[in-house]
Amino acid sequence: MRRRPRRLLVSALFTGLCAGSWIAPSWGQEVDDTPRYRSSRPYQSEVEAANPRPSNFHVAGGLDVRDQYFFRGYNRASSGVIIQPYFDLGYTIYRDENLAITPHAGAWFNFTETKGPENPEHWNEFRPSGGFAFESHGFTVDLQYVMYKSPSELFGRSEEVGATLSYDDRHLWPASSPIVSLNPSVAYFWEFDDNKDGEEDSWFGVSLEPELHPVHFGKVPVVFSFPLAFGGSWDGYYFDDHGGVDQAGYWTAGVKAGVDLVAKPQFRCRLEAEVDYIRLLADSVERANGGDNDDITLRFGIHFRT
Repeated sequence: MRRRPRRLLVSALFTGLCAGSWIAPSWGQEVDDTPRYRSSRPYQSEVEAANPRPSNFHVAGGLDVRDQYFFRGYNRASSGVIIQPYFDLGYTIYRDENLAITPHAGAWFNFTETKGPENPEHWNEFRPSGGFAFESHGFTVDLQYVMYKSPSELFGRSEEVGATLSYDDRHLWPASSPIVSLNPSVAYFWEFDDNKDGEEDSWFGVSLEPELHPVHFGKVPVVFSFPLAFGGSWDGYYFDDHGGVDQAGYWTAGVKAGVDLVAKPQFRCRLEAEVDYIRLLADSVERANGGDNDDITLRFGIHFRT
């Protein structure tokens, strides 16, 4: 009779262990599956976190330093220090898988050692602009308004409207190709108000910028591209020596090297150095360049965008 309590104790311990082996997994699973939301909004998935939705607000800007300044073939500053800051602000008001619409506005500035007749005498050009960019399947059509004004009264004010069409062709090139993209674009602008000569002239341009895969110098990847451009006009933007209209204005070919200081999906900042050869085709742009029909220009700049 004294052994019976021991048997009962062993039986109770065995029964308790067996019951615990069933209860424990069920309790642990219930805790792991409990949702842990701090608000009614669920957490981002791993895919969403790795690929955040693009911001609707866009900021781009930078600063260039040049040894000469050519605009559409015309030499506006041939020597001295030339500093050109710029910015552009945009906000995407509509976006789906087929179309994005972004109104934008900005300004470009030109400060040189060349003095104008009025103060501020070194602020030779102020170029405010605004427009609407329409993006669809790699194509971007940018409708723009641009005003050209010289705060130092170096030239008369003019205004123009126009459009640029560009195409992002990166997806067309296989990974084995040395070329990343060609970056083709075309542009057309029409002067509807020109206080310089009273004419309503037009200008067109075409450009390519073949870009290569980064080349590593030590641990630093450098991106090389080769800007190519041609500019012309069907009416009085370029002239020959007899006062007639020249359709072909100029062409350029260059080499650009860029190093990314920051390369994130939401922010990119790049240092650039560029050398360009410019060939002047119309007599009027040759005269503006001191009679020389070609030249070489240098540019160093920093550019950022969000």
